[in-house]
Amino acid sequence: MEQNSSPMDPPDPVGSSEGTGLLRELYDLLMFSQITPEKAAEQFQLRAEDILSHTK
Repeated sequence: MEQNSSPMDPPDPVGSSEGTGLLRELYDLLMFSQITPEKAAEQFQLRAEDILSHTK
């Protein structure tokens, strides 16, 4: 079996699920024209930095 398999992927980094949730939230706002792309990018950067600062 070993010759027909590959190594498992490493676990996702700490905080990645929060980052994915943030992207999903901002995407929904963009799709319903409730936020501009520029504002979404600004919000993502600010909130992602906050997520990363809590996961170190």
